[in-house]
Amino acid sequence: MKKKPKDTKKSNKALIKPLVKEEVKEVLTWLSTYDLHPDEIYKKFWKTIATVRSWEKDEDGMEYIKSNLLKLDDFSHNHTNLANTVPTKMATAVVELANNLIDEYKCKTSLEKTLCEIIANSYGKVMSISKSLDSCLIFDYFWAERNGFIAVMSKELDRANRNYLNALNNLIELKRPQMNISIKTKNAFVWTNQQFNNNPTPDENIKG
Repeated sequence: MKKKPKDTKKSNKALIKPLVKEEVKEVLTWLSTYDLHPDEIYKKFWKTIATVRSWEKDEDGMEYIKSNLLKLDDFSHNHTNLANTVPTKMATAVVELANNLIDEYKCKTSLEKTLCEIIANSYGKVMSISKSLDSCLIFDYFWAERNGFIAVMSKELDRANRNYLNALNNLIELKRPQMNISIKTKNAFVWTNQQFNNNPTPDENIKG
C-alpha cells in the first residue's frame, strides 16, 4: 500500500508559533507605518537613483520621489518641510537662516536643529505678516473689514514674534555651557540673625 503524502499545510501550521499581544502590536505598527518609515523610503529612492544613474528611465520612481520627498527631513540642509510653511518668496531665506543658526550654534542633535527651524519659521512669519500689514496701511481711509483684518494680523504678528523670541532664548539656554562651581570654606555663613561661626566643630549646631 502506498503511504498517503503528508499534508504540508497542516505541518507548517503546527510549526507556527502563536504571537503574544506585544508581538501582534509590533507587527501591526510596522504594517501601518511601512510607507512612512524613512528606511523604506530611502530604499525605494536608492533603487530609482540607481536606475537613473544607469541612464534608464523610471518615471514611476521619479514620481514616487517627488510625492514622498516631504516625508523626509534630516534637519540639516534641505529643510523641505520648513520651506513649505512660508510663502514661496520667503522659502530660500528661512532655509538659509536655519542653516546659519545650525552652523553658528554648532547644533548637533535633532532637538537643537528643530529649534533652529522654529526660529526660522517664526522669522518668516514675522516678515510675511509685516508685509501684509504694510500693504494695508498705505490707504488713507478705513472700513470695517480692513480694520478687522489689521486687528487679526496684528495679533498673529505678536504671536509669531513671541514664538521667535521664545525659541531663540531656548536655543541660547540649551547651548549655554554648564558651570560647575565648587566652593570650599571653613566659614559657615547664616544670614538669619546675621550669625557667623568660624571653624565650627562637627557637633556644633548653628542656631538662627
